[in-house]
Amino acid sequence: MSEYYVLQDVDNRGDDGAPCEMRSWTLAGFVGYVDGPLRGDVAGIAAYKVDRAIEALNSENFPTAESLLRELGVYLRLEVGDIDE
Repeated sequence: MSEYYVLQDVDNRGDDGAPCEMRSWTLAGFVGYVDGPLRGDVAGIAAYKVDRAIEALNSENFPTAESLLRELGVYLRLEVGDIDE
């Protein structure tokens, strides 16, 4: 078993109504989502928070990334297990 990260965006839902959720071995693996769909959903000062969250993800700074993303309604957590579970 290994540690991996889970990003969940409760405001972005699929056809089945479930929140968008993705897994990655690294925080940097979420940069594409944060810089794409999430950035498209925010405006004003929140765009600055997106930029800071991307910096934190790229530097693998979990506490900062988790805090900034939570302010944007996106949740980040660390899990232990098989990433395909």
